[in-house]
Amino acid sequence: MGLESSLMKDQDGNDIQDFYEMPNGCICCAAKDDLIITLDTLLEKKPELDYILVETSGLADPCQVIQTFWVDDGLNSKIELLQTVGVIDTFNFNKKLESTHVLYDELNKPIEFTEKDLLYRQLIYADQIILNKIDLIGEEKDAILERIKKIINALNPQVKYLESTYSQMPLDNLIQIDTKQQIRQIQDQNCCLDSHDHTHNHEEEHKNSSQEHIHSHHKQIENIDSVYFDLDGDKIVDKDRLEQLFGEILWEKNYCQRILRCKGTFIAKNEDGVLTEFILQGVEEVFEFRAIQNIQTPSDDIGYKNRFLLIGLKVEEKVIENKLKECLVSNQ
Repeated sequence: MGLESSLMKDQDGNDIQDFYEMPNGCICCAAKDDLIITLDTLLEKKPELDYILVETSGLADPCQVIQTFWVDDGLNSKIELLQTVGVIDTFNFNKKLESTHVLYDELNKPIEFTEKDLLYRQLIYADQIILNKIDLIGEEKDAILERIKKIINALNPQVKYLESTYSQMPLDNLIQIDTKQQIRQIQDQNCCLDSHDHTHNHEEEHKNSSQEHIHSHHKQIENIDSVYFDLDGDKIVDKDRLEQLFGEILWEKNYCQRILRCKGTFIAKNEDGVLTEFILQGVEEVFEFRAIQNIQTPSDDIGYKNRFLLIGLKVEEKVIENKLKECLVSNQ
């Protein structure tokens, strides 16, 4: 409707230049190509740009938007998707929780929602969530925010939170992405899933003087599974095998009904045979491995850190754990 561009002002009240709107289509579907063309045009005009912020409507399906960027990444685009940010109206979100079983009541009672529900999808696919309108939730702010975070963490245990009033947020909080912090968040998933309603499978194997430590955590809310696999030890990952496995899981729907989100960090050899730390990022049927840094030796007594998080429907935890173990090889 052309409203947003008229509202965008800098700190001096001047119109922000090069503000692009696409009012005639949805970037989740019909206007996908328009989005990429618009961004490419923007980069041609301003090649010095470091970051581009794409704001969708509140009814956007983040999965489709994320896949647009990842598919384009395969075409050698200069654009790299860093993260997805969601915004929650904490005042109304809390009121909704008090009046209905939107997600679940007090982390126990099952709720009625499906994988197609937009709220559910936006929570799962977010890397960061801005908790807005915190000034309106009253004296019990800390308790209410804690409850909201527990509900969201049950669906997306890795998400990072930012708090705001009137959507005021330092830009650096949104665009300064710490890759090492992302890795640490993935590696700490077992802490996020460590609660009263998960199952815990643990297996230890001693080989010579080294120890291979393998376990998984499984948390389920209604039909949504969040499963974390920890395969730390003296072995690294065969990247080709892992790529084949995730193709079987995401494309062929083996060992699950459907995977909605997957993340991971693992050690493998790159194309030159150099030991490298990789990050796995996946949304539904699209996933990628991204090399982060070369490494020499394990950083501590844990050994090589190979850890994965899968969020989806009817995830066959034990089967996938065994398949992941088959991807481990000696570092020779």
